[in-house]
Amino acid sequence: MPPLNPALLQAMGGRPPSPVAGAGTLPGQPPFGSSPISAPVPHRGLQGEGVALISHAKQLLEKAIGTPGMGAETELGQAILKALEVLGKQLPEGVVTPGMERAGMEQFMLQHRQNAPMMNIMAAMGQGGAPGGAPPAAPPGPIPAG
Repeated sequence: MPPLNPALLQAMGGRPPSPVAGAGTLPGQPPFGSSPISAPVPHRGLQGEGVALISHAKQLLEKAIGTPGMGAETELGQAILKALEVLGKQLPEGVVTPGMERAGMEQFMLQHRQNAPMMNIMAAMGQGGAPGGAPPAAPPGPIPAG
């Protein structure tokens, strides 16, 4: 950029002009065209899958609270009832269609089948899978000759 005429520089207050951030943009704003037109939104199919899984979890909790020894009189039963109350407000009956529920369960079962071999290996190695950190069961002894 060529130097400015001293008279023009004096008229501008003695300072050279500051560079412009972007053509037609306000100071502090990103240059025009550098940001997307709209904000990204979550994939609706993934949201539907999550809602279906939550609906299934709600059904499992309802089934668990009905089992003998797990009623509303126990502390765990009280916690389940509170959870069901909150879930019921956010996910009322009829929100999840049968198709959404089926798709969510299919995805859940697929993930379970994919993770099952690894869980079996971990349980065999004693790194998890066994409840309460219990050691894996001993292999069966020799078969007595009959």
